[in-house]
Amino acid sequence: MVTPAPMVDERPTSRAIARTVFIVVLCVAAVYLVYLLRTPIAYVLIWALFAIAALVGGSLLGVVGTLLAIPGAATIQIALREYLDYKGMLPRPAGTDEAIPAA
Repeated sequence: MVTPAPMVDERPTSRAIARTVFIVVLCVAAVYLVYLLRTPIAYVLIWALFAIAALVGGSLLGVVGTLLAIPGAATIQIALREYLDYKGMLPRPAGTDEAIPAA
């Protein structure tokens, strides 16, 4: 007679994976939400852009795409703003019409 192999319980592995994912999401939320909202930033970031980037990144690459889309969107937005400011295409606030000294 052949005795059947004991059933392997997959719950401890799935629980460990779920806990790991939860910790990673908690760390990312702490860095991107709490730290960025409490730190004074010189740039006004468009939060709707991040929501759209997270949705697109998540649909293309899953969780990894979502995590990579948020800093990618911030980088693109800041780089575009710096480029437009360098080219003089951004409007300046009132009272700053004087010439910018050359470096």
